[in-house]
Amino acid sequence: MEMYEFLGALIGMAFRSGQYISLRVPSMFWKNFVEESVTMDDLEGLDAYAVQGMNELSNVKLNVSSTTNPL
Repeated sequence: MEMYEFLGALIGMAFRSGQYISLRVPSMFWKNFVEESVTMDDLEGLDAYAVQGMNELSNVKLNVSSTTNPL
């Protein structure tokens, strides 16, 4: 929460002083900030390897045998 307060103060100071600041933050941040749903595309823009790993994990099929072996 402190980081949001700091960002708000920074934007407010820039607005009041007439200064332009370039805020290049991922859509994942802004969507979370305005309470919109975050999608996998948003995550991919931030960390493509994380999305690749998640896709690979979702494609893994576990083979469960019909018999169980007691320990």
